Amino acid sequence: MLNLVNLWRASGRPKKEFSAANSISIHKLNYWIDLSNKQKKSNSFIEISREIPPSKTLDIIYPNGVKISTNGDFSLIKKLIHLF
Repeated sequence: MLNLVNLWRASGRPKKEFSAANSISIHKLNYWIDLSNKQKKSNSFIEISREIPPSKTLDIIYPNGVKISTNGDFSLIKKLIHLF
């Protein structure tokens, strides 16, 4: 019967016309349509996407080869660099 519901959806015909053409009562067709809708709701998943913002990384390489990598507060790092 669920196949009949799929055929009705694909036909684009009114329920009354479709049920008469397929020798089924409109009440029975409505029952199976409701059942099909309930199954779709219980079997469906909702996708939850979480976008991870790109990380901002700052690399500081001193002439003596020391490398500092950070993804912290850039304004604080700027102040610390200017101290020297």
